[in-house]
Amino acid sequence: MVALLLGQTGDMVNEIHGLREICKGPVADQLSVLKGPLGHPAKEIGDFGLRQRLLRGIHGGMTSIWIVGCEPGAGQDAWRTQMKENVSMAEKNELWTAVDSYIQQTLAKNDVALDNAMEANAAAGLPSIDITPNQGKLLHLLALATRAKHVLEIGTLGGYSTIWLARALPRGGRLVTLEREPKHAEVARTNLKRAGVAKKAEVRVGAAAESLAQMHSEGVKPFDLIFIDADKPNNAVYLDWALKLAKPGTLILVDNVVREGALADATSEDPAVVGTREMIDRIAREPRLVATAVQTVGSKGHDGFAIALVRE
Repeated sequence: MVALLLGQTGDMVNEIHGLREICKGPVADQLSVLKGPLGHPAKEIGDFGLRQRLLRGIHGGMTSIWIVGCEPGAGQDAWRTQMKENVSMAEKNELWTAVDSYIQQTLAKNDVALDNAMEANAAAGLPSIDITPNQGKLLHLLALATRAKHVLEIGTLGGYSTIWLARALPRGGRLVTLEREPKHAEVARTNLKRAGVAKKAEVRVGAAAESLAQMHSEGVKPFDLIFIDADKPNNAVYLDWALKLAKPGTLILVDNVVREGALADATSEDPAVVGTREMIDRIAREPRLVATAVQTVGSKGHDGFAIALVRE
């Protein structure tokens, strides 16, 4: 029997052990490549035995099919079931990406400054984890709808989402964005300056929890909108600080909470899932908040966001 792995360039190499679990036998050391309908051979491979890594690979765009040998007759049912799921997910992702593309071409177009920011992020080697243009437009609209004048962003990366938020600020509005990595912060500052919003946005460098504590000790003015999109294991910590830096009427948004459905897994040991579930539980118990969470699909795959309003 042979097992197919959908290949993708990226960081998914050395994940063969999941295939061993399905095949229950040795995996060939030498891989032969078959050019198939998904395109040319990739440089690295993705392992369909590890579902979450596979999904991330599909979301990044599959480029080849790899053939790996398994012991005859071993794990055939499991293999067939897994492959059917993989193909189905790839087809769904193709549709989700097409819809995202249509929305971005009609309602959420990137302009030159936003395109330049994405290109600069890629050129600097920043992780490709920016929000999509339609998600950026949603942030922009929410900031406009709440008439936010004072915005806090936890997790800057290269400043793509920061630009969307800063553009929604009225004259005299101010945005503070927190970034742990000095390199990312420098790229963000350049992007903000190029987009013409540098005077509205302050980039603070350091661990977000420490920066939040410092701002609280400084007695900064409460924020009207707070966007949390940083390291997920600390989501609950960031929520606690967000409440300390909020006021009645503050809107709090948290990105990447569904995590390909892992949010529903109470047994997960993934620190990002554990941290996110802890945050959701705190929101549910917090009498000052009225909130919900929404799962989404799109070019970034299956995820979602939480949104909470601080009660009057």
